[in-house]
Amino acid sequence: MSGNYADTSKATFRSIGVNTAIGAVSLGITLFLFAVAVRCRSTNIAPRCEARPRNTIYNPDSNCDPSQKRGNPFLLGWVWWVLSFSYAELIQGIPGTGTREGGLKVVIVFVLLNKNAHDILCNNKYSMHGRIRI
Repeated sequence: MSGNYADTSKATFRSIGVNTAIGAVSLGITLFLFAVAVRCRSTNIAPRCEARPRNTIYNPDSNCDPSQKRGNPFLLGWVWWVLSFSYAELIQGIPGTGTREGGLKVVIVFVLLNKNAHDILCNNKYSMHGRIRI
């Protein structure tokens, strides 16, 4: 009875390869288009970017504040920049993401990574007044 079944392993392997290739090409195109949007400093990247200066997205000036040097968008510099933050820094606020003076002053973006972050903020010296939660 085992001789009546066709061997479909080659077809299955081929379809896995095609799906993987299509996924990889789609990922590459998506990352490239996102890098173009970052390089062009599009405020449509995220809703929070609309109320902020374009320098908070990407600052092409080589003499800019060190907090706004986020690397080359085409080499995924923003990924390495985000990964460089500690949890304490994310709760305190991310430097260079303010709403005034090119992103260097006033309301800065801070990140809450878990449901207990509010308790952490309330029990420490950090205040939620004047900050934006993502």
